Amino acid sequence: MLVTRALGLCPPGCTTCSDEECLECLSGYYLQPDGQPCETSCPSGYYIGGTSCKPCHSSCLTCNGPSQNDCLSCKGNSSPNLTHCAGCSTSSVVGRPFSVHIEQSRNYILFTKINDSKAPMYVGFFPKPQRVFHWIAFKGPGSVTLNISASAFQNYYADDVIFDGNTISYQGTGIGVVLGQSVDVANIMDYTFNITAKESFVCVGLKASFSGDQVPLTALDWGSSIDVCTDSLDNLVLQPQGPIGTYNCTSCTGGPAYCDYCDMGQYLQTDLVTCLATCPANYWADSFSNICSECSSSCASCTGPSSSNCISCNVGFYLQPNSTKCRNTCPQGYFTNNQTLTCDPCNIACSSCTGSTNIMCQSCQANFYLQPDSTTCLNYCPTDIIRRNTNV
Repeated sequence: MLVTRALGLCPPGCTTCSDEECLECLSGYYLQPDGQPCETSCPSGYYIGGTSCKPCHSSCLTCNGPSQNDCLSCKGNSSPNLTHCAGCSTSSVVGRPFSVHIEQSRNYILFTKINDSKAPMYVGFFPKPQRVFHWIAFKGPGSVTLNISASAFQNYYADDVIFDGNTISYQGTGIGVVLGQSVDVANIMDYTFNITAKESFVCVGLKASFSGDQVPLTALDWGSSIDVCTDSLDNLVLQPQGPIGTYNCTSCTGGPAYCDYCDMGQYLQTDLVTCLATCPANYWADSFSNICSECSSSCASCTGPSSSNCISCNVGFYLQPNSTKCRNTCPQGYFTNNQTLTCDPCNIACSSCTGSTNIMCQSCQANFYLQPDSTTCLNYCPTDIIRRNTNV
């Protein structure tokens, strides 16, 4: 039976539904895969296409369109390059403009690069609360020209490093490191750079300080850096020397690194570092992307992203009868159990109720009668009271 939101029978976000399956969504909501209720976003492997979530190309983990050219991140040991998901690039970045984007959240600082205005390519991330700094590493002469003032990098640097407007150059023959301001202080989230180096080696990226130790200025310490580098080290995500965790990650280098996704049967945890076989409370194991994804706000535990995938409910919501849905009310004939956060059946005498016994009725079933000044339903009335057919 088709019903509309006006009748109050459709799930949240739906304007039209049939047997609680959404057919049309409110503005800002999108039809989910497999008939799930409308949500404000799409799950991994899907993109927003009109009013519904549509599947990504089979090679994409996340995307903004249907083809392999629309990947934002990839499945397996791949990264999105200029055209589609492929193995890690080994092309040189020398003489080519690269844009980078830094994103901060409560849990992490993410570093991506954008080639020729195409889709961003994941490079790596640091879990907070480590302090993370802008940095450049030279091995032999080279220069980096930025589209922003180089002052954000002019903090702590080796001898023979020269700052000239937007250009940072190193004239030495050994190793020279430039450590700039922290990401928080510099507040620079997007910039473009161009590396000039013939036979030398240059990296531009981020450096984390886990223990407060000073960063060496004349040695290449890759222990806690994320970089875009010249030649074959382009896209390298390097082994962290940070918090101890269980690493079961697939990465561009094929070795343990900060995870962008985990091995089959392992799920990226909320610390964005660790891969484990289970997920914490309020998260579910997404086997498509191998990450722990957050449950719907109504679910305390779940098997999927929507309010129809709940195992148990958060406070203020109740698991519906014979269902995996959490709603803020219970249907006729059930009461809200605030201990178990479930909808429990009324007593056989009650049509509606506040508890499980026949003395907690709000209205009565046929052939039962609400007693005078009472919440009790019985199959008879006091001798001085006339039964009313309303059963109330």
